Amino acid sequence: PVYNIEFGLDPRLVSIAMSVPRFIGVFLDPVMGNISDNTRSRWGRRRPYIFFGGIMATTLYWLTWCPSSSWSPSGIFTYFILMSILFYAFYSVYLIPDAALGFELTNDYNERTRIQGYRSFMGSIVGLGLPFFYLWSKSPLFGGNTVSGIRWVTGIASIVMMLAIFSTVYFCKERASAQQQNKIGLMTAIKISLCNGPFMLVLAIIMLVIVACFLTNPIEIYVITYHVAHGDKYVGAQIYATTGMIYGILGILAVPLVTWTA
Repeated sequence: PVYNIEFGLDPRLVSIAMSVPRFIGVFLDPVMGNISDNTRSRWGRRRPYIFFGGIMATTLYWLTWCPSSSWSPSGIFTYFILMSILFYAFYSVYLIPDAALGFELTNDYNERTRIQGYRSFMGSIVGLGLPFFYLWSKSPLFGGNTVSGIRWVTGIASIVMMLAIFSTVYFCKERASAQQQNKIGLMTAIKISLCNGPFMLVLAIIMLVIVACFLTNPIEIYVITYHVAHGDKYVGAQIYATTGMIYGILGILAVPLVTWTA
């Protein structure tokens, strides 16, 4: 909505700028996972990438919202797609090792479930603020201008994310036994994964969920703003934030139940 509604960028160009990095990620994510798996260092095979990738991703996240309103549509589009590609590239560098570290913290089956439960719980808590970003960007506290406001909001969010990354790198020590695994080539790893029936089933389920979310989530704020709120962007942002908060609260309440059930 910021690039389309506030900067006036053609929604088709917004879609392209958001899609291209995803296609690149299709190839980058497995490569990054394999690089992290085969890394051996005094700091571990996950934390160096979490640190470097996280710092770069959070910095680029903020820079994504810093184009000038005076630029031409082609200039804004070029900036948006370039920042998106760089952001998602470094996000992969951070996210894949971070997710792997969570599974490697223990060999105990039930404890691993609880760890993922805590991870999901904290993610849901922090996620409660995400639907409010667009609303907060309109606040008089940040000048009442959405374009400048979103830079303040995402700038503060970037600082919070950096602090979280620093704490992960400092406090989450990697188990030495994890680095004793044999190194494996990328193509061999892909072949093993594709031959794993349960993994492919889980992969298909996740893919269907993600496709459904990406088909509906991007148009949600437009339906709310221009149909429910009759074009009032501030009221639309309020409703969007409220529904997002309700969704987040339900997710938080579900975590203990799902963890206990598993």
